[in-house]
Amino acid sequence: MAMHRRLRAPARVGPALGRTLEQSRQLVPGVMTRRAAVVSLAILVLAGLGTRPLAPASVAQAVTEPVVSAPRQAFPAVGTTVPEKSAGVAYEVTTWDLVDPGTAGFSHVILEQFNTYANSWGVVYYGTGTSYAALLPTVQFTEFRLTPYDAGGQPGTTRYGKGFVPVVADDSDTSAAYATSISHSSGWRRVLASTAYGGSYLRSTTAGASFTFCGYFSRIALVAPRNAAGGAATVGVFGATHTLSFHATQSRYREVVGKWSTPAPADEPAGSGPTYCLKVTAQSAAPIFIDAIEYNVPDVIE
Repeated sequence: MAMHRRLRAPARVGPALGRTLEQSRQLVPGVMTRRAAVVSLAILVLAGLGTRPLAPASVAQAVTEPVVSAPRQAFPAVGTTVPEKSAGVAYEVTTWDLVDPGTAGFSHVILEQFNTYANSWGVVYYGTGTSYAALLPTVQFTEFRLTPYDAGGQPGTTRYGKGFVPVVADDSDTSAAYATSISHSSGWRRVLASTAYGGSYLRSTTAGASFTFCGYFSRIALVAPRNAAGGAATVGVFGATHTLSFHATQSRYREVVGKWSTPAPADEPAGSGPTYCLKVTAQSAAPIFIDAIEYNVPDVIE
């Protein structure tokens, strides 16, 4: 903020002092003339400073750290083949964004995963990418955190994702973690197949046949076969309606055929948040299928 100095009013000069000054002018006219010139010059300089803007001060550029988004979870893309049930894992993808590279330049990120058994964090990814695919143990708490680093090796703020429990329910399971088992109407039959998630899948060729799955999930994906005869179904989940195709030019097995999500509640232990239902209904007599349902249950470190 500019400081303005108040000018003090000139003191009044009395008669005696006036005579003394007049006498001084008469005695040393050259000195007084030079003093008057200096004073006049000073007044002109001050006047110029008052009307001319001050030169900007040199300000050092503020240093900012790189910024990333919090890591997010997603199922693999539609058409991805998932592992068999005997593997005991779920295929998951963690993604994030580089929001700001910072003034020193972005170098890399470090992604860490929480190890439930060791009760500690471990590095699972180091690099400049924005995604990480992994096979996660089912029915086990998982959380990721992400830290960006600048070109000088200085870390930015660590961002935490939301904790969750990955689960896969097979078509033949009689119970499911934090959810009901898959319930279905008439018009379905079980087909044994070594290519299926758990050795079998359900198939329907009845228009209007449906199945329902309810639980504490915030993300859900349907795993099923597809083939050239495959039909279409109507999907209702998270308050929205979608159309799902089971058609493929070549026979496919154990594939993610559809996936849906809704924002997860914050700081809710598993099994205490809102519940949702997935309902799939055949649109015609063309075959539709159920092999398995993959879902994530929001959770927190307790």
